[in-house]
Amino acid sequence: MSGFPILDLVAGFIFIYFLLSIISSAAVEMVLTTFKLRAKVLEKWLFTVFGETVSKEIANHPSITALSKKDKSTSYIDAKNFATVLIEKIAYVKSNELQVATTLFELSEAIKTSPILPPNLKRAFLVYAAEAKATFEQVKEIETNVETELSLFRTKIENWFDSSMDRVSGSLKSKYTRLITLVVSAIIVGFSNADSLCLAKYLYNNPSARIALAEKSYATGLDTANINQFLAKQKVALEKAKIDSLAASVDSIQKILKDGIATINTTKAALESSIPLGWTKQECTEWKNNKGSYRIGKLSGLAITVLAMMMGAPFWFDVLNKIANLRGSGKKPETSS
Repeated sequence: MSGFPILDLVAGFIFIYFLLSIISSAAVEMVLTTFKLRAKVLEKWLFTVFGETVSKEIANHPSITALSKKDKSTSYIDAKNFATVLIEKIAYVKSNELQVATTLFELSEAIKTSPILPPNLKRAFLVYAAEAKATFEQVKEIETNVETELSLFRTKIENWFDSSMDRVSGSLKSKYTRLITLVVSAIIVGFSNADSLCLAKYLYNNPSARIALAEKSYATGLDTANINQFLAKQKVALEKAKIDSLAASVDSIQKILKDGIATINTTKAALESSIPLGWTKQECTEWKNNKGSYRIGKLSGLAITVLAMMMGAPFWFDVLNKIANLRGSGKKPETSS
């Protein structure tokens, strides 16, 4: 309790949005995993950069494919594996299948004549090769255990791939994630009846509930252990998605969905212990009998909650930290080892 009812009310609302956003994030992750939308976006990037034939060869390479379907990309590709596959494809010579580029000069010559790279990408890779050679020449004068020219070039390819994946993630977010988050949030809010206006009235008229909810929000904001408790399962599910979706097996997808459901149930229980959720018989009757201003007000309250959930759990946790610090009590001291 802060001594300021309005501050407690705001903190309580942020805590509610934070928990609802966790439920939304877990549900969205389940949708992305089930429909393999990450794989589709990554597959489109490979096709755009390398063309249909080469993109399929990369997707089918043993270093990448795992158990995904033929000619289909996995959801995630490790940058090191991608660099290995790309260099292998560039240096491939039909007359000698076991020939590999052992020096940066050989690889540069292979890049110039490679049939799989478009001209602009050839020029970019040749620039990387020149930069790797220059870096090697500078560093070897002052360090004895310096990386080889080829390893420096590999690092540049990996960095290029990682930066490309950042843009691919942005494309995934703009094309799928935002829309799915909006739909999922609307469904969650609609079924849970998480009306911001009604919740504000409830918390304002029930000081004990407001104070209890505010204390939970302050504890979450000032204790990093609490945020780990709320987000741990979600993070674990995401990491498992990065690994298990490489196999794209039914068992791995089911495990991701199971973890998501567990996160939703845990967070839902935390919400229901703090505020009344769901449609009561009285509210259903009021919705049926009242029209006009009542329905507009109800839909407005639900829409506010949906828009708040679109901001995401990390955003509301950061805001919660700032609100909690307004009490002036400071951060909870670290536990000594």
